[in-house]
Amino acid sequence: MIRSALIMILMGVLLNAPAHAEAFFESIQDLPLMPGLEELSEYTVRFDKPEGRVIEAVAVLNGLNTQDVSFFYQEALPQFGWSRIENGVYQRESEILRFHLEGDKSTEFLRITVIPK
Repeated sequence: MIRSALIMILMGVLLNAPAHAEAFFESIQDLPLMPGLEELSEYTVRFDKPEGRVIEAVAVLNGLNTQDVSFFYQEALPQFGWSRIENGVYQRESEILRFHLEGDKSTEFLRITVIPK
């Protein structure tokens, strides 16, 4: 009985995960890492404040289309409880998440920052 309930819960979690999200950022463990992105752990900044956590994560696009990356996160973030405030800015409980794409055509990056509200 308990085993069946656990299997049903696990299936529900898997079915509600964003399409093609196979990995998560190491630095932001509840944020999916889009397939094809590579997290650059050496650029991670993380510390805790009395008001909440501050995290900055960076991933290289490895030739992915910036519009595809933006679309992936616009679709994925609400599934993890983030509500869109404006383009590239989301809120969940007492945290703000910002993501933006930067770099030039030879090397493009996704920078995600989570800060207390």
